[in-house]
Formats: sequence, structure tokens, C-alpha cells
Amino acid sequence: MKLRFNILAAVCLTANILLSSVTHAQEKATMQNVLNLSATASAPITPDTAVITLFAERTGADAAAISNEINATMAESLKEAKAVTGVVAATGNFSTYQQYDSKGVQNGWVVRSELILKSKDFGSLGKLAGSLSKKLKIASNGFEVSSDLKNREEEKLMKQGLELFQAKAKVAAKALGFSAYTLREVSLEQANLEGAGPRPMMMARASKMASASADVPMEAGATTLSLTVRGAVVLK
Repeated sequence: MKLRFNILAAVCLTANILLSSVTHAQEKATMQNVLNLSATASAPITPDTAVITLFAERTGADAAAISNEINATMAESLKEAKAVTGVVAATGNFSTYQQYDSKGVQNGWVVRSELILKSKDFGSLGKLAGSLSKKLKIASNGFEVSSDLKNREEEKLMKQGLELFQAKAKVAAKALGFSAYTLREVSLEQANLEGAGPRPMMMARASKMASASADVPMEAGATTLSLTVRGAVVLK
């Protein structure tokens, strides 16, 4: 019985060694002729959301007093903004800091508060910003791509990127003397937008707008949405 057990154990050990050798050979073969590739698909996209940041700023000796004044101005402006259909309004950064004279002596306080407006209706937003510029100044304006629009365009780029990746793999295989390839791994990077963020406005221009109370012109320019596909293929 013991001899039979030893023979059986030896057979199992031999089988394991053979299986390990085959697996190692397969892994080694799989690692051979591996080609890493990437393909990027891109397309122009026009942002569908306008963004304007306005601010109120006051200086004075009493920080609490000017803070109350700022808060009242922002509350009134926020109420006016929320009354406009299609406009999303929210308060932004609020800051209080000390003011110093030329000799470095603290002589007062500066309080600043921001109001951020977003809308897909550029005309309504521009008109609102012009109205609010009677009591607020414009810090920056720009455009964003909404999630819905980005997701729709990203689906198109995903298909294009994968097709480009496959085309690259086919050309590379033929150029290197192989007749075909198999996909080893592939990954899709998140689509990236280029240059659609808000831009600061010149203070002189903002002040002029505030005095004229004119509508703020809003017109979005096209930006670029890009998506990269990365992966590896085994050439055959």
C-alpha cells in the first residue's frame, strides 16, 4: 500500500511539473510578439453652457459692517438671478482680509464675495449679467460642456478610437511581416476637453460694463474633445 502511494505521488508530481512547464511555455509564447499601441480620436465640440463669475468688494474700518453690506448685496443679486428661468446661480468664494497702508500699518479691511451664474441660454445670461453689473463687477466669463453633451460625444469618440486602434494594429502587423493579430488588452482613457474654462476679464472693461449696464455678449467658440485608446496586441 505504501509503495502504491509513493508511485501515485510520484506520478502526480511528474504531472504537475509537466503542467507547469506547459503553462510556462504558453506564457512565454504569449509574451512574444507583443506590440503596445495607442490611438487618439478627437473632434471639435461647441460648449453649451455659459459661465459668468461676478463679485462685490468693499473696504472699510469695520469688517462686520462691510460684511453685512456685502451679504445684503449678494442676497439681492442671488434673488434676482434665481428669478431668471434657465439660470443656475450660486455663491462662490467669500474672503475677508486686512488692508495695509504704504508704511505697513493695518488701516482697514477688505471683504469680497462671488456670485457664479451658469446657463445654456446665452442671451438670458448676458442680459442678467448686464443688469447685475449695476452693483457687481465681472471677474471672469467662459463656457463649459455639460455632462449630457460630453457623454454623447464621448460615445462617438469611443467607437472612432477603437476603430483607429484596430486599424493601427492591422497596419503594424503587416509592416512587421505578420498576417494577423489577437487583442491582448485594451483600455479607454477618459475624454479630455481643451481650453473651455472661464477666462478673467480686464478690470477696466468690467468697470465700464458696470457703468453702462449693457448686456454681456456671450458666444462660444469650438473646443476639442479627445479620447485615447491604449492596449497591446499579439502578432501572429
